[in-house]
Amino acid sequence: MPQLRAVQRPEAFGAKVALEADSFARLLEQLPQAITTRYWSSSLNPTIRLGWVRTTIHVGDRQESHQALVSLACQPKPRVVLEVPDGVSPELFFESLDKDEEVDVLDTSSVPPLPRKRSPKSDPFVTRFPRTSFGDGRALYRVGFGLFNVPDIYGTVVKLGRGMQQMATAGRVPLLSDEWFVAIDPSGRLRERNQRARSRGAYLLSHAGALGRVDGGTFTTDQAEDILSAIYWLLTFALGRRTGPVLPYGTGRDSDRPIWTHWAIRATDTTGGVGTWFDTHHPESLNAIFAPFLELWRNEDLRRVLIRVISWYVEAQDLDPVEAAVPAAQIALETLAATVPLKPELDDPALGSNAAGKQARLLKRLGIPLDIPAELQELKLASGSKPWRHGPEAITHLRNDITHPRQDRAWTSPAMIDAWKLSLWYLELSMLAWLGYRGQHNRRTRINRSVGLVDPVPWAV
Repeated sequence: MPQLRAVQRPEAFGAKVALEADSFARLLEQLPQAITTRYWSSSLNPTIRLGWVRTTIHVGDRQESHQALVSLACQPKPRVVLEVPDGVSPELFFESLDKDEEVDVLDTSSVPPLPRKRSPKSDPFVTRFPRTSFGDGRALYRVGFGLFNVPDIYGTVVKLGRGMQQMATAGRVPLLSDEWFVAIDPSGRLRERNQRARSRGAYLLSHAGALGRVDGGTFTTDQAEDILSAIYWLLTFALGRRTGPVLPYGTGRDSDRPIWTHWAIRATDTTGGVGTWFDTHHPESLNAIFAPFLELWRNEDLRRVLIRVISWYVEAQDLDPVEAAVPAAQIALETLAATVPLKPELDDPALGSNAAGKQARLLKRLGIPLDIPAELQELKLASGSKPWRHGPEAITHLRNDITHPRQDRAWTSPAMIDAWKLSLWYLELSMLAWLGYRGQHNRRTRINRSVGLVDPVPWAV
């Protein structure tokens, strides 16, 4: 993979963000009430009715026009579906058993109103609804959205509910760049609902968010969708599973009436999995990488690298089977080794030019220790009579033995788990170093991990 040049920050970047932070704080003070979203449900695995639309359904050579109800359905996985309450003709139905349907939306000029009630029909025709935008998004002032399966994050104080039911909770997560601000707020009874969702492997709308420009200006739908996409991959990296803004809608400067919405949802995972570098008691970590992440995101080449690395990072989270998780983390590490700009003054060619050497050189120039952490004793013992030179050599040996099995080396399960932990720790630290992060992280190699137990990243010590 060719070397890709990192985007350079302007010299005034830090000063500009510092100055704009005051205006951002004043903006949040104007939003004391928790953000709510237009498309919402507090249920587990909800079905959220979005609106009625006029459509033409094509199957083979047949086509029919119908008034249809569009919904977000969450079982078995979140997807946007179209429901024709009165059904379709028998001819089109039987044709659809062998051929895929195509749906044309006849009017997208305005945002459909929220449906007042569900159709009483018991046997509707249901099919997937294509990604569709409604309305005129040339001058958006605010964009709202929902979020699935985000944990309870200890943030700034915000008010939930209204009237006698109002309460305050420390759950708001603010994000700020030189151009954009994001506020993410929790929903009511989030801890209890998250526990239920986790125990059932369910989907839950946990948070609502708002996006806007720091300078109070308007923006287009293309700009909004670009930033929302970046937030999706940022949160996916923070949580180690796919999640991000869903069902966004935009309003103008002078009205809360939606003038634009986008009915679609990206791949989304349920609540669960192991903890990542991001600690929910330290929301400032997310804000610290938001602006640098957007800088890389603006570069098309680096955007593709971010998506590739984070996608493999998510694949590597699942320990079952470890034989798939370790190679996934290795692919991501090798991608970063070929991408992160070389610093000749910190490079050590003596570490070698094979896969292990390239990873070791990446870690050294980023200030990440090469020695295997003391907690990973099983991985150290797996070397046999000849100790590993460094951590990258150990995890690369395991990857090679997985893909090209050998009779003379038997890996124990504890040693493979240690290698998996080390691979993901190296990957997390490499990403954070690339983003210029210098804060706290929940160290994956620690024996007894817990929320709130954090360490500074090695290069900041």
